Amino acid sequence: MKKIFASKEYKDFIELLDISRGRYKKEDVFKDLITTMALKISNSIKYDEKNEEYCSKIMEKYSEGEEIQFVILSYRLSKIYNKCTEIIDVLGHIYTDISLNKKGLKQDFTPQNLANLMAEIQVKLGNDKKTIKEKGFVTIEDSCCGSGVLLLERANTMKKEGIDTTSELLVIANDIDPICAYMTYIQLYIYSIPGVVTIGNPLQLETKETFYTHKLLAIDLNFEQGYTEEKEIEE
Repeated sequence: MKKIFASKEYKDFIELLDISRGRYKKEDVFKDLITTMALKISNSIKYDEKNEEYCSKIMEKYSEGEEIQFVILSYRLSKIYNKCTEIIDVLGHIYTDISLNKKGLKQDFTPQNLANLMAEIQVKLGNDKKTIKEKGFVTIEDSCCGSGVLLLERANTMKKEGIDTTSELLVIANDIDPICAYMTYIQLYIYSIPGVVTIGNPLQLETKETFYTHKLLAIDLNFEQGYTEEKEIEE
């Protein structure tokens, strides 16, 4: 287990999720935090007024004092990442820790130690450096990304092998659950990994939303078709 998950920063963040002392569940606060963070990051790259309006609707149910706590939560989360010496799936661990797994959607997140083993095997058996030499970068994909643990462990292993994950790696990720897609998107952004994250059902060739980690990706790799669908607030 990564030491970061036993750190004071991590424990402080989990405790602060109870911003209303029981009025809202930690799971709901975390979901709202992740949603607003992801949409605001996306809007800084490719502005969508609907995303801004959706964030405002989410925050309407919170008091002014509770809104301030969201700012503090974001700060506390940044402190956790600042202590990370490797590329680690922090949000997925929090997600599991506060029991947000949706068994109805058959969500079984890959344990980090297993994800790490799989990543090491893939890197050793693959030809990433050869591909980078020929094409300039290597692409990895996950159509059911969850919190991005497999992608992040792969990126971490590649980084250890001397690959620059901020310029020689492109991640293509998708999940049917918006919160999962948001977690992957936020973490790719935090670790400066170029990526395109979609929400939808790949089996039905359905894409509801598309998010980019860099402005150049939004311009050069604009896979998005149509407009973002109206979002519904879950009470």
